[in-house]
Amino acid sequence: EVTGIYRASPVRPIRNWKQCSAVYRTYIDAISVAAERKGQIDAAPDDMIGMLQGPRPKLSQEPDLDPETNSEEDIKWNRRVRALAAERDDDGKSTVLGKLVQSFAPSIFEEDEVKRGLISQLFGGTPKAPGASKHRARPEIHALLCGDPSTAKSQLLQYAYKLAPRGIYTSGKGSSAVGLTASINKDPITKDLVLESGALVLADRGVCCIDEFDKMDENARAILHEAMEQQTVSVAKAGIVASLN
Repeated sequence: EVTGIYRASPVRPIRNWKQCSAVYRTYIDAISVAAERKGQIDAAPDDMIGMLQGPRPKLSQEPDLDPETNSEEDIKWNRRVRALAAERDDDGKSTVLGKLVQSFAPSIFEEDEVKRGLISQLFGGTPKAPGASKHRARPEIHALLCGDPSTAKSQLLQYAYKLAPRGIYTSGKGSSAVGLTASINKDPITKDLVLESGALVLADRGVCCIDEFDKMDENARAILHEAMEQQTVSVAKAGIVASLN
């Protein structure tokens, strides 16, 4: 929930012109920002670490069905997930993984192992509390699809991008280091330097799918090392020094 003032300011198509454009630039001067509901995607890293350090609730305690912390729609959805996870076949084995693989990219025949890996990446790993070294253990999973041409690698990436709540899809041939991390631009109204996020920053707590990875520029590929390992993007441009995570 955002509380603020909705403003509209004129825009000049050319800096020295006195004539303004017919389309106004709208923005909100935010006064306060409050989170209505804390979910797994919107939880801050510090909150996640605090949850991991304390006693973790067991699945048998049904914390996802608590009406004090979950809405009626979430409780209904969690009951469906529990029912799906409890299904067994004739041999007593769980059928949830097979159903997930069959529902992921159903138009693509076979490639079950690749689909299983992409599903695991979408779910992510288990975050761990920092130990004595106080270093954060990275729970995110990175996947690299390699294969012959016409083996539906790009189509599988498209399905993963559409399923992710914060998915960004880009091509390695047309991506630069600035487009992946952050760029410095001048605001046309205030004339101040502003920092605009790139693909990796916009895909935070989501999935960033980069197609044609082998055709990417070497400088742009080196930018990915820090983002994949430390989960941060460091920027030092035009007097702006920041670390985006």
